Amino acid sequence: MPRLRSPRHIRIFLASPGDVLEERKAARELLLRLEREPLVRGDFTIEVVSWDDPDGPVPMLATLTPQQAVARALPRPSECDVTVAILWGRLGTPLEEQKPDGSPYLSGTEWEFEDARQARKPILLYRKTTTLPAPREDADEAERQRRNLERFFEQFKGPGGTLRGGFATYDTIEEFTRRLRTDVESLLPTLRQNDEVLPSDAGWLQRTRTKVRQWGAGRLLLILPLGLLVTVVAATAVGTFPKLAEGRNVPVLAYVVRYLLMVIATIIPLALLVVVWWWLGRKKPYQEG
Repeated sequence: MPRLRSPRHIRIFLASPGDVLEERKAARELLLRLEREPLVRGDFTIEVVSWDDPDGPVPMLATLTPQQAVARALPRPSECDVTVAILWGRLGTPLEEQKPDGSPYLSGTEWEFEDARQARKPILLYRKTTTLPAPREDADEAERQRRNLERFFEQFKGPGGTLRGGFATYDTIEEFTRRLRTDVESLLPTLRQNDEVLPSDAGWLQRTRTKVRQWGAGRLLLILPLGLLVTVVAATAVGTFPKLAEGRNVPVLAYVVRYLLMVIATIIPLALLVVVWWWLGRKKPYQEG
C-alpha cells in the first residue's frame, strides 16, 4: 500500500547581537539552501526566523522596545524547533524585561536564549574566538559588554571545571557554516522521529489519532478520560449495589464483583495521580548547544 509522508516543517530561530551580522547572513543562506538538498528535500521544510530577514524585516515601532517589537512580529524561540545563538564580543543592549529573580535581562539575546531553554528546545550556541577589532564605542561600554559576555558563559562551568552545557567555537565564517551544517543535519532526524507514516487512504480517525500521539500531552489526555470513566462506572456500580440487592437472594459472585469494583474505584484515581505527577515532573529530553 502506498505511504504518504508530508514534509516536517522546521522553524529555526537566529539569536545574536549586531556584531555578528555576517554570521547571521551566512546561517540564513545555509539553512534555506539546506532544505533543497537531496538528503533533506521532501522530508523537511526549513523556516528561518530572524529580525533582520531581508525579505521580511521586523517593523520597529516607536511605542515598543526593540525586543517587544521582535516578540510581537515573530515566533518566539520557545515556539521554534531549534534556536541558533551566535556570540562574539558583545551580548547586546540590556532590556527592561526582568528575569524571574527580578534582575533585568542583560540583552535580547539572553532573553531569547532563556526563552528557548525554559521551553526545553534544542539550542546550538556558537562563540567566535578571533581577536576583536578596536571598539567603536567608548571603553567603558566595551568593557561592560565583555563582562556581560563572560557572565553569560560562566553558566556553562560547574565546580571543579565540570561542564553544565556545551557550545562550539570558531574563527572564520567558513568554519562556522561547516559546523552549523553538521549540527543541524544531526538534529533533523531527532525532530522527525516521532512522526508517523500514514497510508494514503487513512481516514479522519486514524489521522486524528496520529496527531494526538505526536502531541506532547496527547497520550496523557488519552489516559485521563478513560481512567476517570472507569472510576465513575465502578463507583456508581458499588453505590447502587445495596439498593439493587435489597430483598433479593444475591449470589456470592455478585459480592465478589462488588468488592472488585471497590478496589478499582480506589486504585485507578491513585494511579492517575501518580501518572500525572510523573508526567509533569519528568525530565524532557533536549539538547543545549
